[in-house]
Amino acid sequence: MNGLLHVSETYTKEELIERIRSGVPTVDRADPTAPEPPLKMPPYRDWIAGQELQDLASYLMGLRPQEGEPGKNPW
Repeated sequence: MNGLLHVSETYTKEELIERIRSGVPTVDRADPTAPEPPLKMPPYRDWIAGQELQDLASYLMGLRPQEGEPGKNPW
């Protein structure tokens, strides 16, 4: 979940929507010396669209930690 807290630091809302629609066939390593990430994300274009997609992207963009709370889990 921690990666989702910082999605707004990596993508614009439009880029995030495109990633959700198209999927992510490979996930780049944040640390070049780390092992290959085992994560892949399938495309969701057939399952989510329209206002539901807009709402999901808005929610994910709003997960960023408040100032002074780096990486704090909101749950």
